[in-house]
Amino acid sequence: MAATAILLLANPASYGNILCGFSTECIEKGIWSESASFSDDGLGPVPSKWKGTCQAGQEFKSNLCNRKIIGARWYDGHLKPKDLEGEYRSARDTNGHGTHVASTAAGALVPNVSFHGLATGSIRYSMSQNITTTGMGFITPDALMTLPSRLINATLASGKIVFCYNPAPMTTISPIFYTSKVVKYAKEAGAKGIILATYAFDMLDAFEICGSMPCVLVDFDVATGLYYALVQNTELVVKVTPDLTWLGNGVLAPKISTFSSRGPSPLFQKFLKPDVAAPRSNILAAVKDPYTFKSGTSMACPHVSGVAALLKALHPDWSPAIIKSAIVTTASNDRFGLPILADGLPQKPVDPFDYGGGFIDLNRAVDPGLAYDVDPKDYIPFHDCFLAGNSSCESESRNLNIPSIAILNLKEPTTVLRTVTNVGQADAIYKAVVQSPPGMQILVEPSILKFSAGMNKQSFKVTFTTTHKVQGNYLFGSLAWHDGGAHYVKIPIAVRPVLSNNYYSDV
Repeated sequence: MAATAILLLANPASYGNILCGFSTECIEKGIWSESASFSDDGLGPVPSKWKGTCQAGQEFKSNLCNRKIIGARWYDGHLKPKDLEGEYRSARDTNGHGTHVASTAAGALVPNVSFHGLATGSIRYSMSQNITTTGMGFITPDALMTLPSRLINATLASGKIVFCYNPAPMTTISPIFYTSKVVKYAKEAGAKGIILATYAFDMLDAFEICGSMPCVLVDFDVATGLYYALVQNTELVVKVTPDLTWLGNGVLAPKISTFSSRGPSPLFQKFLKPDVAAPRSNILAAVKDPYTFKSGTSMACPHVSGVAALLKALHPDWSPAIIKSAIVTTASNDRFGLPILADGLPQKPVDPFDYGGGFIDLNRAVDPGLAYDVDPKDYIPFHDCFLAGNSSCESESRNLNIPSIAILNLKEPTTVLRTVTNVGQADAIYKAVVQSPPGMQILVEPSILKFSAGMNKQSFKVTFTTTHKVQGNYLFGSLAWHDGGAHYVKIPIAVRPVLSNNYYSDV
């Protein structure tokens, strides 16, 4: 049902009361307020300035709100009758999406949570460096694959086993789309279990689709052996050991999923997208019964929303642009300091079109040092240029003060303007640290920025010059401001050198 749920985050001593709002619309379909993730234990009274309401409706009473869920409304006037089939006329969740999203962003600490014995532990809002993965495998119609290797759901089976194997090329289609079809057709054919082969080892949410059908998940090395064994022996017996959990330094994390939304943006190529990466795969969070894994953009978004809410609570005077800048400029690599990997064939180190500034890091975003702020009126010239499609507006987009730089067609030396605001200690000195794309020169003027109590803003210009003599694809680099201490304020750079302005990219 189209609904809006507004939640009050738990108030740790270092943060205070944090209000986080969700407009769930018809996609997220409300909230399951009985979940332990929405317990109001330990919370104070609802803020006195709160003017909202808890709207009653079908299977949702007004007393289902509490000091955690302080308000809920629903509406359906814009929906067609067919869109309302199977939906509650209330803020009550039907498919678990809204509940999962809300509990990810603003859920309470819940101990001893698992899904069929997997990922046992405490559910809490946390952006730690020990998140096991932000990647996810996928399935194509010809290459049915799924989930981490050597995992099995809780049901044992004997009888026909469906073996899905074919190492075909990858696509960006969500694996769950095809996994559900495999399970459906296997059941109809009388199968008692499914063995699925995978390129990636991180798709635990398919267990929900398997339901009572036992699913064994293996990598393609194991699958290849199974395939040839099945060809030679139709009476093959396979022994499956119980599922295992790996903790510690042996887990390579995080990584970018194969079907993550990657750049460059087809509509806004003058801006570097995406901005940042966040956990989106195998996120264990609340639903009706009671916790499950889900993957997708809808899982990444509440992580960023939760971080933004925490930053706003700590820094009430920060603008949305400063909050975004803090998140982007403090994003990190993997927990060993190495480049994050992007899933694919073959795997590769990420570039800014895979993860923007990097993997979101709350602890560093709290104190970014410098920030790229944007006055809302600065968006107006860009908006007008975009609608008019006027090529003379090139500088309007290039000089928008966002924490990244993208130059679509670099032929002649090009200069980009930026301004940073000191949000750290009043007296500070920052030096520019440039990682130039191969075959390019980047000149930053001035290369040293000095801040004081009476001067918290400094502007600088970045000039790009290419030495390439061929039409090129995008090349990547970065610009950071370092104070010699804890602050390393880095933005990503993407530049495409060309010989002719009439160049059309094949990316």
